[in-house]
Amino acid sequence: MQILFIFLTCVISVSYQISMKETHPDFYEKVEKHIEDCTRESGANKDDVEKLLDKGEFLDKEELKCFLGCIFEKTGVLNTKGEIQESGFKSSFSIDADSKKIDKIMNNCLKIQSENSCDAAYKLVKCCEENVE
Repeated sequence: MQILFIFLTCVISVSYQISMKETHPDFYEKVEKHIEDCTRESGANKDDVEKLLDKGEFLDKEELKCFLGCIFEKTGVLNTKGEIQESGFKSSFSIDADSKKIDKIMNNCLKIQSENSCDAAYKLVKCCEENVE
């Protein structure tokens, strides 16, 4: 099972404590160039960001949610209003991911409504976690 976040890196990483670098090298390559800017813009703690990306530890902190919101915006998963962009969201999945699981996640998670990218990113990760099994 190979899915990414952040994006959707976080889904597998959070559930199974696997590094995004290992599970989604192609998507990580897109994310990597935005890590420094999004860390600074969100005010996220660098150690928390490293734990998220390297160990899959997603701490329930507003700055970390905003870090993911920033990453998702810059990689096309979300627009600046926090709305999920279907093509960007779908492109975050690994090519060899289970298509039935992707369909389930897409059907359930595209409906998410949020007021901003921080909240949308958090809800998206949680939705993916709930629908990955």
